[in-house]
Amino acid sequence: MIYYSDHPSGREENDLKEIPPILHRDGWYYNRRTKLEWYEYRGQAFLPRGSGDFLYELGLLNAKVLTARELRAYKELLNLKPPKPMREQIIKLLQVNKEIHNLRMIDLNGFRIRERFNKFKGAINET
Repeated sequence: MIYYSDHPSGREENDLKEIPPILHRDGWYYNRRTKLEWYEYRGQAFLPRGSGDFLYELGLLNAKVLTARELRAYKELLNLKPPKPMREQIIKLLQVNKEIHNLRMIDLNGFRIRERFNKFKGAINET
């Protein structure tokens, strides 16, 4: 099975090794059988140099975002100075929550921009 993401997560091209295109569509792909992760963009394909983040980011997209009440509760727990292991877990949870929120905002903003562009393009085609 191949998973697809619409954007290459802001990676720089110099972090990527070029390969021949596989699907010939822009996107970020992962093949579960071969564990191959690659990006395709404007007719070029790239492999990331380090270990891939695809499954991690896919997991973030499926994760639950904390509510404002939950965030306040965790921050209040930090103010109570819990034991170090608990403190580290809370800090990590808050960091992951921030990453989830940022990823969703990036996707939402990208969707809104595409919608505006498509409306603009449609208006031009009508004239």
